[in-house]
Amino acid sequence: VVRKYAKMRAAGLRLVQRLPVREHNDDLAGMAAVTVPMFRVRPEHDGESTGSSALIVTSERDPRSTELGYIRAGTKIGLNRILGTRAQLARVTDGQTNLWGGWISFLLLDGTPTLERILEDTDNMKLADELKAELARIDALRAAAIANGEDPDGIASPKRRTSVEQPSPSSLLPPRDAGETAATQQPPIRCKRPVDMGLEQRVTVTGGWRMHVDRAWTRPVYVAPIAGRMTWGVTEVISSGGLDDLLLARSWELCVVDPMAVEAMKDPEWTMKIFSDASMSGQPIKLLPKGSIVVCLIFHAPSKIAMILLPPSRSGEECGIGYAFYQQRDGRPVLRAMMTPAPVDENAPDDPDLLPVSAMGHAEPPEGELLEGPFFAEPPEGQKELIVTIGQDVDSDQWARLPRGYCVNAFAELLGFRARLPDLEGGGWVSLVGPDGTPMFRKQPLIPSKIELPGQAETNDLEDAKLPIVWPYLGVIWPEKPAPVEPVYQSTLPELLYKIGGNRALCDWNRVTLLPSDALIWRNALTNAQSHLDELLRAQLWKIAFVEAPSLVVRERMDPRSTVVATFPRGSLVIAEWVAPGACVRLLIPGRADDPRPRHCWADLAME
Repeated sequence: VVRKYAKMRAAGLRLVQRLPVREHNDDLAGMAAVTVPMFRVRPEHDGESTGSSALIVTSERDPRSTELGYIRAGTKIGLNRILGTRAQLARVTDGQTNLWGGWISFLLLDGTPTLERILEDTDNMKLADELKAELARIDALRAAAIANGEDPDGIASPKRRTSVEQPSPSSLLPPRDAGETAATQQPPIRCKRPVDMGLEQRVTVTGGWRMHVDRAWTRPVYVAPIAGRMTWGVTEVISSGGLDDLLLARSWELCVVDPMAVEAMKDPEWTMKIFSDASMSGQPIKLLPKGSIVVCLIFHAPSKIAMILLPPSRSGEECGIGYAFYQQRDGRPVLRAMMTPAPVDENAPDDPDLLPVSAMGHAEPPEGELLEGPFFAEPPEGQKELIVTIGQDVDSDQWARLPRGYCVNAFAELLGFRARLPDLEGGGWVSLVGPDGTPMFRKQPLIPSKIELPGQAETNDLEDAKLPIVWPYLGVIWPEKPAPVEPVYQSTLPELLYKIGGNRALCDWNRVTLLPSDALIWRNALTNAQSHLDELLRAQLWKIAFVEAPSLVVRERMDPRSTVVATFPRGSLVIAEWVAPGACVRLLIPGRADDPRPRHCWADLAME
């Protein structure tokens, strides 16, 4: 199955997606490739017994089981899982609900596929196709003009003009002298493409904003070549997709407030002070706690001051600029970069219009390619979840959602302000910061290591605290240390629950809805552990029992005088949760099929 991506990653473009065909697997990305997309029945598949192109749907995985019906060619279907060459239906778009849950042949025995995946292009892909068609049309017009002996880039000839003559710019100017040459004439005016305001991310990585450092003003200047715009402020840059442009060009850097000084790591109330002026005087305008993600515009190495982008505090406001020390006076770093620094040619000649390379600094680089975590999701105010998309584009298809506080140990890739989740967590792309620089994640700060001074070392083994023995001709001999014995802990679910709260914690489960989806799970009343009914039965937390008495009276409570809920005849099947003192057993009594809120009632375990 071929999968398309909006942008090519540095590691290459993935063209094939593996589909899991085993019953038990932990491949979340592979299972999502089965359950999320839609499939279409291939028209070249010849059906059986119907004389037309169709797939036979059976009730079981065995092809010899009972036939439920047929799915004609071209029908869109969704799959639940794939086992070998057979696939279980999850949904059918033509309204045949009686076929849901049935089994079809995903592959024939000769390897011929019976289904094809429906690939839907994103808005950026559709726009790229339209632009490609427009460029092809322009190239065809240019080729036709050249074939007719015309200059496609010059002024249109009179025979190609419309009937209404528009005054040219030269006609509005005073007449030139006869001796004026063609070299002094004004060149034709070319229109520039205006800046697109309101962009979050540009369709392509070309044609965006670029940054230069002005030597005279000692501050960055931003240039949009295609739009013909140049500015020293960041308002126009941020509002037209400049954050992603400058992060991709490595002109700006994503950093984390993570001081490496021991006194700062041990101080839980330590904050980084942001000033409004590069002189770092007066009261700070903002205090950033440890773990905050910031966008740094430029690092000035001689003064150890970084220019930081300040996101708007409220909706509708503009971004600002602040200044902070990215290193302490002794050189210990305060800011840590999310990526390794971009390579710089230190032997290259300095541009006379720009600051020298020696004046440019950088934050503390990570140990690997990306900064280690863990990171915690922190959606902006008014949002509860962060959206995870399939591709790097913001407008690509939605993949999942990350609730507030979700922990990500490390990111697999970083492009612009977008980061890719590792494959073990399902993959997908998420925004580290918003288009205006608002942070979406928070990093856990570094934890200082314990320093053990002589005479203050803490140990659990008394043999380590004994002094060595000095023997003549033998030297220093330390007492023998007993071999450490690693304790063995029981990690099965019944034993862990029994240790936490006894029989009550072991067997007290309630059926609840797993938000934000509509899936139903069983949650423990005391430990909040989650499970399924088949897992509870396989782990023998609950047990299946049969009624041996002539009848079984089920009560609402343990008290024999409580209200009677139901009466089961002999041979009925019930699920027993636990046995309480007094020869009473708690039973699971559903009111209907797939009851989201089944009742927990009581019955006598034995008769006198």
